[in-house]
Amino acid sequence: MQSFRSAKTWSKPFTQTKYRSGDYYYLFKLEVFPYEVFTQGTRQLANSYEVLLRTR
Repeated sequence: MQSFRSAKTWSKPFTQTKYRSGDYYYLFKLEVFPYEVFTQGTRQLANSYEVLLRTR
């Protein structure tokens, strides 16, 4: 399973969105990180982000 800490490194060229989760800031783009790599908590954040994108 791809971890956020290593994923963060290779996601840098992409548009980044910062979410606070516990003590870490996770940078991700929905197109880059499939839902399968999210923990339950971050999956909820991703769903919220998706809603934000839709309502812009």
